[in-house]
Amino acid sequence: MARFRRDRLLGGCYFFTVVTERWQRILLEPDVRGALREAILAVRRERPFAIDA
Repeated sequence: MARFRRDRLLGGCYFFTVVTERWQRILLEPDVRGALREAILAVRRERPFAIDA
């Protein structure tokens, strides 16, 4: 497993990319996108963050 440095700076900015197994296009499915959206909202309630995209 990769070990990444985790800086905890107020106002820090992070970049990440989501890649599916074998580049499957599952993120095009409405139910999968809905589940991802719900997960983001649940985490945002506990640890507020913004998505600038």
